[in-house]
Amino acid sequence: MRKFQLACMVAAAALGTITLSCSKKSSPIGPVIPAGGVIFNEGFEEHPDSLGLLYAQVSYASNWGLMTITDSAAHAGKQSLTCDSNCTGIKGTIGTEIEDSTAGIQFYLMAKKPEETDFSAGLAQLGSAGNGLFAFVGMGIDKSDSFTCFYQQQPDNGNSGTGMIQKNVVPLGFNKWYKCNIEYNYGNDTATYFLNGAVVYKVDFGGMQAISDFFAIRDSLGSQGPKDYYLDDITVYKK
Repeated sequence: MRKFQLACMVAAAALGTITLSCSKKSSPIGPVIPAGGVIFNEGFEEHPDSLGLLYAQVSYASNWGLMTITDSAAHAGKQSLTCDSNCTGIKGTIGTEIEDSTAGIQFYLMAKKPEETDFSAGLAQLGSAGNGLFAFVGMGIDKSDSFTCFYQQQPDNGNSGTGMIQKNVVPLGFNKWYKCNIEYNYGNDTATYFLNGAVVYKVDFGGMQAISDFFAIRDSLGSQGPKDYYLDDITVYKK
């Protein structure tokens, strides 16, 4: 169930050694979510018809729709997020803005088989961009069935911002739940990406103000139709 607690991305890539084994238990290495630092949780255990009441479409374009909740797979609980077509997604407020220290997001992804489409999640600063995401950091599955890390920075302090910049890091395995973490450090404007606890990409991002929303997205690229890709157990945190 979703819960709010109002307490408390081109540059050189630092590629770490990655462990591709995965289970339903979290890896003992990598980011540790601090006690009391959780701001938002979503496990998609609501009634499927409630998704549109809780979240908005990612894009303002009329051809975009919402993702769906399914009981075909789950990391924990009985349900997860999936999609029936391209140009679908959700975005929603995390309940409080993060604009200092380190903002993090953790979520779990699984593909039952190669499907050649994009499926990802991340954190965003909202704005007037066509997709509604002014600046963002994200991570997920690329249409080449690889894990990918991506970002877009805002125009600020004399820079013109960037379009989306993307880095594919490792091939995707199937029928495994992967733990994904992204941490954005406001102290040095660096975004660090973790897969199963290991650093797979790091970039001096240089442009994000207050993070207010999370998003999950399947864009217009890749093959069409329903896909056996699943996302579950999103946690947004601050440390």
